[in-house]
Amino acid sequence: MLAICIALSGPLLHLCGAENGGVHFYGKSSSGKSTAGLVAASVWGRGSKVNGFIKSWRATSNGLEGVAANINDTCLILDELGQCSAKDAAAVVYMLSNGQGKTRANRRGDARAAKAWRCTVLSNGEISIAGKIKSEICGRVFAGQEVRLVSLPADAGAGFGLFEDLHGFDSGQVFADKLQSLAAEHFGHAGPAFVQELLNNPEVIPCLNDRLEHSAALCGPAADGQVKRVAGRFMLFSCAGELAANFGLVPWSAADVQAAIAATFHAWVEDRGGVGAAEDEQILAAFYEFIEAHGGARFQDLDSTCETIVRDRAGFRRKVPGATEYLILPEAFRSVIFRGLNARRAAFVLLENGLLQRGDGRNLARKVRLPGLGSNRAYMVRLPDEVADM
Repeated sequence: MLAICIALSGPLLHLCGAENGGVHFYGKSSSGKSTAGLVAASVWGRGSKVNGFIKSWRATSNGLEGVAANINDTCLILDELGQCSAKDAAAVVYMLSNGQGKTRANRRGDARAAKAWRCTVLSNGEISIAGKIKSEICGRVFAGQEVRLVSLPADAGAGFGLFEDLHGFDSGQVFADKLQSLAAEHFGHAGPAFVQELLNNPEVIPCLNDRLEHSAALCGPAADGQVKRVAGRFMLFSCAGELAANFGLVPWSAADVQAAIAATFHAWVEDRGGVGAAEDEQILAAFYEFIEAHGGARFQDLDSTCETIVRDRAGFRRKVPGATEYLILPEAFRSVIFRGLNARRAAFVLLENGLLQRGDGRNLARKVRLPGLGSNRAYMVRLPDEVADM
């Protein structure tokens, strides 16, 4: 239901001034991810990977510019993230959501008009967008990438992969095979019919905008802005499905659609880890990850009487009652531990979580005397023993 709602929502982007974006289903093979894409593709064209409406992640970002422009105001459906490099995947996510390609020069050196488009996106792969970027290029995953194409586990929790109900079929595979067969046989009807109904019923547009203004109801008023942004996109999907139900184009009620979209949005929130700011969670994760991997090797032990050489030293450490105190040198703090993140924001996050011991005045780093360095500033971070032992 979510996949079909995403496919139908493309024509609404222009009508309500919404931004491009979409959903990436991820999970193990044979969980129904590709089937969802094929069914969604049948909304606009042939639900098939061969000569169908499905496109491949294998295409470079330059090639996808033309593809996106050709399916303007509909839905771009991408199959198998694993066929794309992490570098290209990161670029494609931004490019598709921005709705504009690169500006290039013609033979005379004049700038050619850049390709532009509006579309929603449905993607699939065995790992999430964040997992793809981290696994191949070991880079930071920016929150902007994660909210433009949100990763959703392809597991409905019923033991049938992406499906919750097999509708009388013997197994998820048999059900998926039937859906794939039908998507390749009956296609290209729902999308054009949906557009025609929008043209015939222009009075639904003000109601649509009213619904989108209340998208925060999905996540609550205390949610971070990024979560509210995703909630707005899921509300757009819901509006598309509700309109299709009211137009008689799908065999569900508007209430069924609302329940389905709410369930999938909350599944994303749960997989994300809550409704807080993603950057703050990344900062804490980066700190704990670095200490876990290098706490004993890259911090000189001030309690030891033995002279040891610490390669690529990030700072110093010492025991204090109930905790280990890390004195992190400013350059290592900025360019090593929190590389790719806002270092000043990182210091405030550590402070807000009771880990950083604030310096004097407005300084977040403390002035301390360090062996071989004399008086110097360092970020003094205390990690309680009960946390360090976890």
